[in-house]
Amino acid sequence: MPYVVLIAFVPLTAAAVIDIATRRLPNRLVGSGAVIAAVIAVATHSTVDAAIGAAVFCTPLLIAHLIDPGGLGFGDVKLGAALGIAVGSVDWRFVLPALGTACVAALVWAAVRRVRSVAFGPALVGGAATMLVIGGVV
Repeated sequence: MPYVVLIAFVPLTAAAVIDIATRRLPNRLVGSGAVIAAVIAVATHSTVDAAIGAAVFCTPLLIAHLIDPGGLGFGDVKLGAALGIAVGSVDWRFVLPALGTACVAALVWAAVRRVRSVAFGPALVGGAATMLVIGGVV
């Protein structure tokens, strides 16, 4: 039942919607999504895959944040960890393509809007959801 992980996307999607309006990802929503995803990972006996997923999704974001904290906020790093747990608990091999999809989506959105900066949370959630759809979870 890997589709159960979609429950974690409820607070994470809400956080992404707030990110559009405020450029901030609420800790309570991101944390709730991470906890839900972790509980599901434990219940489905996929904790190792979830941990790998969190590390693979979160590490490039953390490096980008450390290089330029103004360009990528720590909320995006935390959201990446939560999404990594969720997607990784389904299949950790979906995680890197999810991050790549998110980056491309954010770049396209910035180019279409002709802006230099966009909220990255919606792209992260969208990239993760896209990989779950492509992977046949949804």
